[in-house]
Amino acid sequence: MEEGYIQLFCSNLIAVYRPNKRTYSILQYVGTRWKRFHIDPAILPTISRSEQDIPNAPVKISIDARDLVDCIAKGVYFMYGQKVVTVIEKLRNSTRNFPQSFYSEEFTISTTVQRPGTEPLWTLYPALAPAPAPALTKIPQRIAWLIAEDASKNNQDCPISLNPISPVTSSVTNCFHVFETESILEAIRTTAKCPVCRAKNPVITACYTN
Repeated sequence: MEEGYIQLFCSNLIAVYRPNKRTYSILQYVGTRWKRFHIDPAILPTISRSEQDIPNAPVKISIDARDLVDCIAKGVYFMYGQKVVTVIEKLRNSTRNFPQSFYSEEFTISTTVQRPGTEPLWTLYPALAPAPAPALTKIPQRIAWLIAEDASKNNQDCPISLNPISPVTSSVTNCFHVFETESILEAIRTTAKCPVCRAKNPVITACYTN
């Protein structure tokens, strides 16, 4: 994720708005990917704008390993049960587009709700969520294995390759993020930053060595 891009939404649901149709499609965040989420339009309330508008914030939505769709969040949301669903919109100049099949379950919204509480709709990096300084020079291999093993048990994917995490093929950075070893080595050679928190010059520990 690039600096200045949204790091964390207040829930695992977002809605993509299509202005020309005035319709919405729902995405659910599972592991490290945004996936389609089936939702019943009959029980949806509608759109409201936050009482304290915040500046437009850019978002990159990863549909698969190849497509990063450039979008923008404007502080608009609606309620789905008890969940706040942040609305985003694809930028016209995005080099990638959502596949046409993505719009197969579009819906509209017609009623209004008040903003629930004062919690922010998202957290930004780095302004509101600075990357923590690495606590260790290098994580011991036995600790790295336990971290990757826990990620595997929770069905997490590598943030770079989007392949399922396996302790045998993974490494852990000293900022405590898990990646496939080949993917993180290539990423560090290219940017010298952790792809998740952007910590500079991360030190990696292979979870398993022969």
